Amino acid sequence: RVANAGGRVVKNVAGYDLGRLLCGSFGSLAVVTRAIFKLSPQPEASCTMVAQCAAMSDAARLALTVAGSPLTPTAIEIAGPQPRLLVRFETTIAAAKRQALAAGDICRTQNVRVDLIDGDAERQLWREHAEASWPDADVLMKVSVLPTDVAGFVETLSDGVPEHSYRLAGRAALGVLLVGLVGSARTLDAQIGRAHV
Repeated sequence: RVANAGGRVVKNVAGYDLGRLLCGSFGSLAVVTRAIFKLSPQPEASCTMVAQCAAMSDAARLALTVAGSPLTPTAIEIAGPQPRLLVRFETTIAAAKRQALAAGDICRTQNVRVDLIDGDAERQLWREHAEASWPDADVLMKVSVLPTDVAGFVETLSDGVPEHSYRLAGRAALGVLLVGLVGSARTLDAQIGRAHV
């Protein structure tokens, strides 16, 4: 049987969302023979604001503040154990710089040191951010919490696990985090138990 799903507008589903059902079935329900994609041009420019925070919980709270502002970042990421908040803006050259400066102003009200990075240095920053947490991890966990609970989670983690034993990165404003732990199974079990994670 041949079936068609989707349409030109976003609200085009009455009943089951057949397109998503098939994409999530990995070929077990049907074979997709034709797909139409909506493409967007690559942004003209990108600029990232990096805030060096005193604690991971401060970075998580700051992420919520930035997310609640009128700014339109494409990424709001926290990184640890050295607490940092990375906020990326991708749009026109002038708009990316203007929004990054505005995000920096928000952070400075919390007495946080801010750097603005663009060009090759920015690309290197995001490459290192994506790779830094996982090469030496013995255990990798994906943690999903409410965005308002991120600060509490990272506070508990940093209290229960030594700084040299974990790496953290994630979408703080969405509540999705990746935590890499380093150590033997027995040590990790004890650390996780102490942290109640």
